[in-house]
Parts: sequence; C-alpha cells; structure tokens
Amino acid sequence: LQARAAVKIPEFGNYLLKFRARSTTFREITFNLGHNGSSDNNWVSYARQVFFLNPEWTHYQLEFHGIPADANAFLDFNLGNAGTAPVTIDGVSLRLID
Repeated sequence: LQARAAVKIPEFGNYLLKFRARSTTFREITFNLGHNGSSDNNWVSYARQVFFLNPEWTHYQLEFHGIPADANAFLDFNLGNAGTAPVTIDGVSLRLID
C-alpha cells in the first residue's frame, strides 16, 4: 500500500519534510520523494527514509539536500511489507529551505 501525492519541485535545493504519524502498534513505514516515471519509465528516488511508528502521535522533520527541480515528482509513504496495523499520517508539508 502507498499514500502518494504528485508534487512539483520548483528548483534545485534543500527541502524540509514535516509530518506527524502514529500506528496502532509498533511498525515501520518508508517515505520516498522521487521522479514519477509513469510517462517516461524513468523512476528515480531523490530521498528515502524509514520511520518507526508507535501508538503515540510523533512529529517528524527531515532535511533532504541537493534535490533536483522536477515538475513531475511524487511524494509517497510506503506501508506494505510491514504488517497490517492501521497507520495515520497528518500535517504533511514539503518546502524549499536555505
């Protein structure tokens, strides 16, 4: 399972990802920011990170450096292969930083 959203990365630079998440049990999820290769078959990952969730709301904040401009990018949370416990993700933001 994936929670996925199309995003436009307007310029090369450093980006800050923020979100909060929880699960009913302890489990992991994987975040990915990459090029959407559905039209050109060029699937490229710019940033990937594994997170470990628990039943308490936890705030996550990560910086990714050297992300290329990409008008056809996607942001996704991969939930498969780590169990079937429900996951809640809220307050997701991705923004360019200095």
